[in-house]
Amino acid sequence: ENSLGMPKSQSLQITLESGTQITLKIHHGRPILHASEKAHIPELSRWLQVHLRGDFCMSYDFDADFLTALYFEGFMTIARRDAGAPLGYQLLPKMHTVRSILKFDDLHIPKKAKKNAKHYMISIDKDFSGVIKGCHAQHGESWLWPPMVKALTTIHQQTVTAQTNNTCNLVGLHSIEVWQDREDGGGVKEDDNGLSLVAGELGFTVGAVYTSMTGFSLVDGSGTVQLVGLGKLLQIAGFAYWDLGMPMDYKLGLGCKNLPRAEFMKEWYKERDRPCKLECEPLTNLQTVLKVKPAETPPPKKQKM
Repeated sequence: ENSLGMPKSQSLQITLESGTQITLKIHHGRPILHASEKAHIPELSRWLQVHLRGDFCMSYDFDADFLTALYFEGFMTIARRDAGAPLGYQLLPKMHTVRSILKFDDLHIPKKAKKNAKHYMISIDKDFSGVIKGCHAQHGESWLWPPMVKALTTIHQQTVTAQTNNTCNLVGLHSIEVWQDREDGGGVKEDDNGLSLVAGELGFTVGAVYTSMTGFSLVDGSGTVQLVGLGKLLQIAGFAYWDLGMPMDYKLGLGCKNLPRAEFMKEWYKERDRPCKLECEPLTNLQTVLKVKPAETPPPKKQKM
């Protein structure tokens, strides 16, 4: 039985809100989504919100525009090997039954993180490939397989191009990097300023919501500093809330609350059409970030450690 409560493989005729009838194929317990049917994704996602019993759908398409359409409708995406798939990999669009979100007034910043923040610098979209490398170094390929990396790279390039032109795409993809003096060691990469990349993450923005996808930390404590620093940057930028995906204990420690799918999607629809730009001056000291109050101007351009 699959995530729709039916036999493993079959076709299902469903009627969308507009009255359009489509055939939804089920394979190994998961509905198959196609890039060629991207126009139906908004209505199909609303149907799945009600009828999908588990978390996952599946697809063989890694088209960047297809992923962008999925993100806009509240999906997250991962991937896995599939020897029978055209590209050798399978996309797994995920619509959580329970989702963990953080409202910024609830953000908990540990005292140790506040103290240690002065030793780190943060940047956004400075080293996307370095963050991919860091995730691979800590987690292996995990779900960042080649076709996924290619699609995410395309979306990231589109995001950076838009922001360079002083515009803001409703769906954007970002890398967040945390740096430390290379003398302290432990990073995956050094930059021209004598800093090592010690932590980071990938995430996407949809309107005024930021969603974390995956990340890494290679120096003790750097992951916590990266998380709380990012939370403050999101608050400063005017984001409505932070979507952290699957519930986990450390997320509750940050101040997250867990919402069932229907309640999460209500919050999602409220904020996804309000453009919000995630940015900061390059190599900003994280302690400076943590001291900024939401009504203040974002941190100055560059701080010495």
